[in-house]
Amino acid sequence: MKKLVFVVLVSILLTSCNLQAKEKLVEPTDPMIIQFANQFAEWTVEEQIQETVVPELPDVETEMSTTKTGDWEVTYFEGVTEQIKGWVFPNLDPVKWPEFPNVDNPLADFKASDGLEYGIDEHQFCQQDQTCDMSVPAMHYRIISGDYDLGFDQCVGSVGDQGCAIMAVNVGDVTAVFRSIMIDLGFNVMGRYWNGDVLPTAIWAGLSHVGSNMLNMNSTLNPIKIQNAGANCSSPEACKTVRLAFVITSGNEVLVKGVTIISK
Repeated sequence: MKKLVFVVLVSILLTSCNLQAKEKLVEPTDPMIIQFANQFAEWTVEEQIQETVVPELPDVETEMSTTKTGDWEVTYFEGVTEQIKGWVFPNLDPVKWPEFPNVDNPLADFKASDGLEYGIDEHQFCQQDQTCDMSVPAMHYRIISGDYDLGFDQCVGSVGDQGCAIMAVNVGDVTAVFRSIMIDLGFNVMGRYWNGDVLPTAIWAGLSHVGSNMLNMNSTLNPIKIQNAGANCSSPEACKTVRLAFVITSGNEVLVKGVTIISK
């Protein structure tokens, strides 16, 4: 419709100008022509604005409070539930977690039914210009390691030999989508969590195991005196420290975030 009006407007302007050009070159003064011209200029600006694509980002609500809980710095956001506010997040214990928490762990008195599915993993995650979109399906988790910027949390650990990893857990019933995020040379694994009532236990187990690998501690795949569990932090001796974080979302709504730093 706007294009039709534009064609009509141009025809009117050309006719007006041709008629007036026989005598002298003047600006069109017909009020109707001026009104059409102004309206068309407004439409052009509106269309340019509408064509601008804004990347979808997590819905980070207003921070309500930040508190120190053990070794964790925990931040609650508007929309957090009373159940989540009542959770206690245990301090990480990488020494007791040589294995991923998809099996029973007698060292930590842990049952796999409270843990995580080891689903799909991927190396060199998000390496197309270090920018990508990342999803966390409903009732799933995703762990990523490597330098990253998710908007609501950033870690550039390559400065100072500090490793970076974060566990995103979606407790909602719709997929969480993180668009145009940055992850550099990342590793990631995604799967289901089994027991939402003890989610802090699953987070503790999952991130403790990640810390164990990134600090090059002993495990079945990394027995004593064979110290090279992935050359984390670009070193066969692994990272000196690791910044580990978790975020719990309901879909794209961020509810709570926790950050801690561990070392050997």
